[in-house]
Amino acid sequence: MLSLIGADLIQDMYFVINSTTTEVKTFTKSSAIELMRKRVKIENLTIEKGNLKGSRGDLKRYPVDCQVPVILFRLEDDTGNLRGYRIFDVSRTIRDFSLEDAVNIGLSYGFANAKVVTKKNGSFVVSLGESFPTQVVRAERYDLNRVIIEITKKGSKVSGMVTLEDRAGKLSRQKVILSPSESTVGYILGRVFNKYLRGCLYELIDGKRQPAFKERPDGVFIGKTANYREGLSVSEYIKVCNYLGMTFERVVEKTNLSVYQIRI
Repeated sequence: MLSLIGADLIQDMYFVINSTTTEVKTFTKSSAIELMRKRVKIENLTIEKGNLKGSRGDLKRYPVDCQVPVILFRLEDDTGNLRGYRIFDVSRTIRDFSLEDAVNIGLSYGFANAKVVTKKNGSFVVSLGESFPTQVVRAERYDLNRVIIEITKKGSKVSGMVTLEDRAGKLSRQKVILSPSESTVGYILGRVFNKYLRGCLYELIDGKRQPAFKERPDGVFIGKTANYREGLSVSEYIKVCNYLGMTFERVVEKTNLSVYQIRI
C-alpha cells in the first residue's frame, strides 16, 4: 500500500511510503497525478480539479521532514475487534501500536491524518477523512500450561473468573464480563477459548499441532484465521479439547458455582 507521509508544497514534491517494503519515493505533482489516474491509490491523497488535495487532513499537516506520525492501518483481530494502529512514527519507521499507545502518540506529537478525541468514556483516534484501511492481525497468543475457569451464579447474573498458569508456573487472574443476553456458562467458556486458547487453532493452521482425530467438532472454525463458537454446551467444549489434545476437567459443578480446568 502507498501512503503520503510528507509534502513540500513550495516545490510541489510529495513523499510516499510503500507500507510493505518501507521504501519512500518522491513524486512530483504531475507524476503523482499520472500514477493515481492509472487507478493506483495513494492513501491520504486525492485529485480535485486537476490538483492534489489531502483526503485525510490538509496537505499542510504533512511536513516536508516527515516528522509528524501518519496512521497507515487500523488493526483488527480475526473477530473484528479494533486492536490498534500501524503507524509511520517520528523515528521514521513503521510500527504497530496498541489503542492506548496510539492515543499517547497522538497527544504527544499529533497525527498528520488523524486526531485524538476525548469523551467521558475515554480518548480515541479519529480519522480526518475517509476510514483507514484495515489490516487483520491474529489475536494475542498466550503460552499457557493451564487455565482454570470459575463461574458464579447469583440469581439471573452469571460472572466468570479466569486463572492463567504460564509455562513457568506464574499465575494471573482476569474477570470475564458479559452482557445480560450472554450470561451463560457456554458464553463464558467461549470467551475463554477465543481469548486464551485460540493459539492452539493457529498451531493447527501453521502445522505445529496435529488434531487428536480427523473429524472436527462443532464450534471450531479454521481458515486463514480461526475461532471457537461461543455458547456451546460444556460437553461440546470437552469434545473441542479432546480434538486439540487438551484435557478438560470438571472440578466443581454446583448450582451456584462451577469450576473447570483445562490443561494445554
